[in-house]
Amino acid sequence: MTMEAGQEALARAAWKEARSAFEGVLLAEESPEAFEGLGIAAWWLEDDVVAIDARKSAYRLYSERGDRREW
Repeated sequence: MTMEAGQEALARAAWKEARSAFEGVLLAEESPEAFEGLGIAAWWLEDDVVAIDARKSAYRLYSERGDRREW
């Protein structure tokens, strides 16, 4: 799966498909965008533990590269 596939699945509210796509992306390489997408999908799937852990990882990686998004 690709980041684009995950984003498209999020746009269609296909939460399980999005989660699968972002998990696949993260197997290849950790990125804040993939963790953020995983967090959103997991939130809608009511998997709070994964959602929070993924959002923490996204925040950490965004911060490490100097990206100060408004959270």
